[in-house]
Formats: sequence, C-alpha cells, structure tokens
Amino acid sequence: MDILDLTNYAFLIAGLTTALLGLILSLGIRRFNRWNRFFFTTLFTVLIVYLSFTLVMLVASNIPDPALTTTSKISLYVSSLTSSLLMPMLTLIIVKTSRPDTNLRKCRIFVFVIAMWFIYFVLLAVTQFTKFIYYFTPDNVYHRGPFYFLLLVPPAIIMGGNLVELVIRHKSFSRRQLKGYIIYIALPLVGMILQMFFFGLLSIALCSVLAALWMFVFILEDHVDKVIEQANDNAKQKANILALQMRPHFIYNTLTSIYYLCDQSPEKAQQTILNFTTYLRRNFTAIASKETVSFNDELEHTKAYIAVEQVRFEDEIEVIYDITHTSFRLPALTLQPLVENAIKHGLDPEQGPMEVIIRTIKTDNSTKLIVENTGSEFSERENNDPHIALENLIERLNIMCNATLTIEPKEGGGTIVTVEIPD
Repeated sequence: MDILDLTNYAFLIAGLTTALLGLILSLGIRRFNRWNRFFFTTLFTVLIVYLSFTLVMLVASNIPDPALTTTSKISLYVSSLTSSLLMPMLTLIIVKTSRPDTNLRKCRIFVFVIAMWFIYFVLLAVTQFTKFIYYFTPDNVYHRGPFYFLLLVPPAIIMGGNLVELVIRHKSFSRRQLKGYIIYIALPLVGMILQMFFFGLLSIALCSVLAALWMFVFILEDHVDKVIEQANDNAKQKANILALQMRPHFIYNTLTSIYYLCDQSPEKAQQTILNFTTYLRRNFTAIASKETVSFNDELEHTKAYIAVEQVRFEDEIEVIYDITHTSFRLPALTLQPLVENAIKHGLDPEQGPMEVIIRTIKTDNSTKLIVENTGSEFSERENNDPHIALENLIERLNIMCNATLTIEPKEGGGTIVTVEIPD
C-alpha cells in the first residue's frame, strides 16, 4: 500500500465520518423546517452511499484478483451515479429557496440540469460496455480511456449553470445561504481539478462532503437566526397586546373618579388626568419600543399608574421606594404589570392598608428588581388558569435580556416577585 492509497483511505474515512455526522444533525435538529430536514437527510444519505461504494471500489481494485473485477465495476458505477446527484440537488435547493412555489417541470434551469444529468447517466451506462471512458482489465486493474474527460463535462456544465443561477437569484438569498451555495460549488470543483491532474487521487469525495457540511452549517445558522428573530417578534407582539389589554374597569373607575373630583377638587382632578395621560402615553409608547427601555422610564410609567390608583383607593395603598440602582435596562411594561398585580391581589379592605415595596439591588453580576406586597398571597395561577400577562412577561424577559422572574410567598402574608437581570 503506497502513500496515494493511504491518502485515499484517509479521505474516504474522514468523508464518511463527516457525512454520518451531518445525517445525525439533520435528523436530530427539531427546529429545522420539514423541507430542509428532508433535503439534508437525503443529501447526506447520498453522500454516505457514494463514499461507501467508493471505499469498496478502492479496496477491491487494489487486489489484482479477476474474481473482484465485477465488484470493482459495480462499486465504481454506483459511486459515480450517486456522486452525479450532488449538483442537481444544489439546483433543487437554489430554486426552492428562492421561490418555494416554483413548478419544477416549468423551471428552465432545473429542466436543463436534469437533461445534463441524463447525458451523464447515458455516458456512464455506455462506459460499462466500452473502453472509451474507463475500463477494468480482466485482472481487475482500473484504467482511464482516451475520452475520460467527457464524463466530467456534464457535471462541470451543471456547476456552471448553478453558478449562473446563483448570480441571477442572489437577491433572493441571505448572505449565509449565498456563502453556503458558493462553497458547495467551489470545493468539489477544486477536487475535480485535482483529480484530473493527479491520477488516482479521490479528492472529489472529501471535497464534496466538506462542501455539503459547510452549506448545512450556513443554512442552519441562518435558520436559527430566523427562529430567534421570529421569537423576538412574537415577544414584542405580546408586549403590544399587553399594552392594549388595559382593564376596562380600571379605565372606567379612573374616569369616574376624575368626574367626581372635578367638583370636589379641580386641582386634584387635573393632576389625575395628567397622571392618567402619562400612564396611557407610556403604554402606547411601549407598542413602538423594539428594544429594552431604561429603568427610569419604567419607573415613571409605574408612578403614573400608582398615582391614579391612589386616587381611587386613597389611603388603602402605601408605596415604598427603596431604589439604590437605576442604571439598567429592561423590557417595556415590566415593572408596571408587577405593581398592578401586587395591588390587584394584595388589596383587601378587611385587612387594612396594603404596602407595596419597589426595590432595586445591584449584585456582582446582575441587577435585581423586587416588587413585594402585604396582604393576600399571589400565585402564578388563578383559579387553576395561568396568568397570561405574567407568562408573556416571563417570556419577554428571557428573550430580550436573559432575565428570570421568581415568585415567593412573603413571611407574614403577601408576595415577593424578583426579576434578576444579568449584566
């Protein structure tokens, strides 16, 4: 066994390992959409078959035994046939990614590529009965024929067609997709050139599987980014819905209070209108907010809400601010809903005035925002139903700033809600 054989064995074993890894990943990643999973599962399966029969052919052809000639011929035929499917598969993903609703029978590039592949198939079939392209001697020795280059022409044309199609459709692809497709074309082309000039070197095999893996990684990264972007959009939409889900009775009661204050205390009525306007403005500003907001903005919003509630409940609510740290950001509509829940679930006229404490604490690697109340205990579920607003808040905190929210009962009655935001 010479250096060339050792190199080929190394190429094929490395390629098989890589293709098997790609197959496992394409089957195991759940968030991959159905079409991409099917495509890459098929692609890596084709590569495994291609490399496996290439390995069998290499082993058989290195033994000058006439009994293995048929094995070598069949192995090389299957290897050549499966490898020829790799470029048409690229055409398929290019077409389907750029225009998912494309009718393949009416797609010119796809029809052209299939025609070129059919020509390759015919040449490969003819090769089994002639010596013009390649042949095996009776003692199982492989030789290239004088027209071996003809077998490489259809794949080269398909590569060129794919490259032209990439240029035409480049605006339909993301940057990562485009890189993946270009690498998928370029690496096998390099392997083909090496194989043409270095007789016996199986460079196309390794280059093909590496190209497939690179394309898989780029498209997977692009898909993950889209999933994350969609999750962020969903979180923002939920924040928008939350902003619009102001309790009707809260608005009604506030307007009623203002109505009576107009006679009893016009100045207080004016201040309440100002606070209510601030509250509404902050709510609707949150709809347009695509990023986190400063804590001071959230605090202003919350204070406006508290001022409105204190008009209604007068001395039944006492708010204590223990704020030592304000230089941090958080999703819009974080603090105000927590204070609203603290008032809603803690207020009990039979137990007397209720305290709501808003506290911030700076630790070594995070900021803690704490809202606690006295009175009735608040849980994550009410009448066995989850609090939708709270679930939305937990999801937004996690997605937008990797924060966590915990709810604990307070000794002596009440609840402590802690939001921890990492630095």
